[in-house]
Amino acid sequence: MTGSPLLAAWRARTRNRLRADGPVPTLLSWLGTIAALALAAPIVDEMFMGWLAGPPAAHHDAILALLLRSGIVITGWVALDTYTALIRDGDREILALWPIDPARTVRFELLRLAVSHLWLVVAVGVLFLPLLALGPLLWALAVVHTLVTGVLALSLSAAVVLLAVDASDSPTWRPLLDLVRGQNHPAQAAFIYAPALVLVIGGATSFAAATGVTRTLEGQPIGVVLLALPLVLAAAVATRVPGLARRNWFRAGHVMAEVDARYALIEDQEERLGVYLDWTARFLPPRVAVYALRDLRHGWRQRRTWVTGAWLVGLAALVASWSSDPVATGRTALVVAAGSWWLAAVALRLAHDEPEFQQAWLPPDGREQAVARVYVVGLWLAPVVGLGALGTLFWKGVAGFAVVVGVGLVSSGVAALAAVLLARRGGLVVYGPLAAVAVLSTAQGVLS
Repeated sequence: MTGSPLLAAWRARTRNRLRADGPVPTLLSWLGTIAALALAAPIVDEMFMGWLAGPPAAHHDAILALLLRSGIVITGWVALDTYTALIRDGDREILALWPIDPARTVRFELLRLAVSHLWLVVAVGVLFLPLLALGPLLWALAVVHTLVTGVLALSLSAAVVLLAVDASDSPTWRPLLDLVRGQNHPAQAAFIYAPALVLVIGGATSFAAATGVTRTLEGQPIGVVLLALPLVLAAAVATRVPGLARRNWFRAGHVMAEVDARYALIEDQEERLGVYLDWTARFLPPRVAVYALRDLRHGWRQRRTWVTGAWLVGLAALVASWSSDPVATGRTALVVAAGSWWLAAVALRLAHDEPEFQQAWLPPDGREQAVARVYVVGLWLAPVVGLGALGTLFWKGVAGFAVVVGVGLVSSGVAALAAVLLARRGGLVVYGPLAAVAVLSTAQGVLS
């Protein structure tokens, strides 16, 4: 990467931002995040590490389950962000006009993604602090497992996303894409399912690495080999990425232009602009509906990972509820509460990345704008509450259903309101610790 103009520009932007803002905002942001994670650690301990106080015979399977869950989360997160960086990044339209080397461009994007996701390793290290009860070696191996899983996810995601360009216009893959694409364009279906393939391969390799952790704890040399497996696979895949980039990076722009052109053919302008859940705005007062529609469109186009992430958290709540365990209701309610506070933070981002033309076209209006944004964030959180409540209703009946719905509605409502109010003043520095305290209080209430 030596001499890369993209890397030089990125360094210059970062350096200029630090000079303009000073180190204090960045430091406070990191400290606020770490403080929030430290407060959340007891919650994770209560939900996922109760086995630490149990018999040692159960530790093996529990460690595997814990590391597999964290590995799947890391892999899915990185896969979605890699797709955005390589296919939908705003710089692509500018870079594609120049005779650049796609391999170096992809290499730079992966480096930038790696640096921007290092905080996930720190986060896992903080949340896994209860593992120190079984010794520092287990904690260190768990952090290493997170790191190697993330490295594989980054390399694998780049390769799979670039291979999706080949699949998007391949006659061989067309029948399968037609089978699973639904109402989507066939070319778009290849990109939709690319992260799923990464999740399957990355999840399986993460499980092998988790097995390596348990084997290492038992003193078996094969454990180190299994733990290093993601790095070996990542290195092997990385050797193919430059060739794929040179073959498919420019083609990806043409494929996505074809997809966008397909939707541009829709005659109805409002239908062409339609986004997820925008039809609900018609039931709001006219002035509030305008702001709500703006946030629905802006969030779906700029912060889609947060919006669709509600379905993933909802699925986690459904899994937590799918049990006859007496504590399943409390565990589900806690997942719903924690997920609501986490995802509601999207309001903090919406307040800071609104396009300038939107602010000029629709100037801020305190009360109506706040009501609309609280409504939109709460609407995005509905899958978290709904899926958790559905599983609880099946296993625990109306009583458990009422508990999950009550906790979910209160948590999502308060979280959305807090995020909106703190978006302009306080930000994540205040919201993070507040969310951690709220979730910790919920944990004490539903698990006691």
